[in-house]
Amino acid sequence: MRFIKSLFKLRLKMDLAFRVDVFFNFFTQLVYLIGILLLFRVIYLNVSEIGGFTLGDVYVLLGTYFILIEVYNMTFRGGILSLPETVKEGNLEIYLLKPVNTIAFILLKRVNIGRVWRVLPGFILLIYGLKMNDIHAGMNLVYYIISLILSLIIYTVSNFCISLLSFWFFEVNNMFYIYDDLMEFAKYPDVIYSGIIRKVFMTIIPVIIFSSFPARILIGLSSFQEIFAYQAILLLVFSGISLTLWQRGLVKYQGRG
Repeated sequence: MRFIKSLFKLRLKMDLAFRVDVFFNFFTQLVYLIGILLLFRVIYLNVSEIGGFTLGDVYVLLGTYFILIEVYNMTFRGGILSLPETVKEGNLEIYLLKPVNTIAFILLKRVNIGRVWRVLPGFILLIYGLKMNDIHAGMNLVYYIISLILSLIIYTVSNFCISLLSFWFFEVNNMFYIYDDLMEFAKYPDVIYSGIIRKVFMTIIPVIIFSSFPARILIGLSSFQEIFAYQAILLLVFSGISLTLWQRGLVKYQGRG
């Protein structure tokens, strides 16, 4: 734990050394946020709701999406993206021999505190959506936070599964790009998807649950019990897959060495 704290402090010092870049990133995100607001205002000029989601509800959904993505990018993305290269170069032993949990170290070794500014527009959008609909969250806010954390963990573990494929495949970076593109579907209410697409995006590649599920709890469209249960099952499944890939990958890696 002390080692992880030292790692966070080191990353913070490095990120603050580039303050101009930090503020430029925040400005870029703010412009993008304004563009999203205008886009959905235009869409909702002719309709009052889409699949039960009002304009304010969609803003809550979008705010949730941006918070999730930016928290992930700030904390775990760098470490996960570095694993395939580490495996390819045969340098995994450096982490295996450290007196800390190897998986935790890999996930947190490239925390980028400088991206914290990029989380703020998501909160602004979330609060704006709640104000539009005059929603008083109450206990739903607590359930929302829990659901959002579960979504973040599931998203992180699913990305980690992709990185673990590097034990068997020489190049997996394109899979990350595809996953990033598929995450665009998480910006829209889950109810607009149906058929096989919905089934795939709810299970194998569960992108539409990441932001829709927490948002549904906050705006009162779904009960937290059923959402927690579904997220818990997904988390168990993806955690089991990731641990299996990790253990078998280590066997293959050591055998290769």
